[in-house]
Amino acid sequence: MARTLTLLPKSIASYSLFRTRNLLPLIGVRFLSSPAKHTLYSYFPLTLPRGPPPAGLFDIDLKALKREYLQAQAKTHPDRALSFHAESQANGNNSAYSTFKENLEQLSAELNKAYQTLISPLSRAEYILSLNGIDTAQEGSKLSDPVFLGEIMEVHEAIEEAQNEEDVELLRSENISRVNETTLLLEKAINMADWNNAKDLVVKLRYWINISNVLKDWEPGMDIGI
Repeated sequence: MARTLTLLPKSIASYSLFRTRNLLPLIGVRFLSSPAKHTLYSYFPLTLPRGPPPAGLFDIDLKALKREYLQAQAKTHPDRALSFHAESQANGNNSAYSTFKENLEQLSAELNKAYQTLISPLSRAEYILSLNGIDTAQEGSKLSDPVFLGEIMEVHEAIEEAQNEEDVELLRSENISRVNETTLLLEKAINMADWNNAKDLVVKLRYWINISNVLKDWEPGMDIGI
């Protein structure tokens, strides 16, 4: 079975943030005077008070982030809209309910998008680079490092030549090490605002993660293309 690695994700450089700014205090977010200062980090002021690197750090306390995310999502629960609806009816303002409900749903969607982006080191790095004017989707189409490309080819050949689950398990372990090592290098580059190096490491990390996905679905005799 042929399997081609997907190298270019959809661009995540632009987000329509804070279209529901009037509801932000509901989840404990203070809207600053300039919308340009807001990022996906702004949705989680307790866990990520310093914002994205280089002001903040690349590494994130994922347990704390999940806790703050769940607490914020609980505050956008549909029951909030029902309570608001009752108050609106009592005040004779029925039209406000529909707007409030839509904004609440939008805020929940924005929270989810922010959380899903930040929990993954790869998508987090892509987003941070986008804040600094680097579109990694475009950069990902070019790899000029011959040593790295040679390593990729060797890994592909090893996967195609694997005979059994034991062979594949060894390849999985080796690739987990590559993912971890590249992530650490990426973290260091981003914390130092070394954007050019970080850009190259994002492309490499994307390759290794794609290989992890292929190994997860391995079948005897599968063919892998670049």
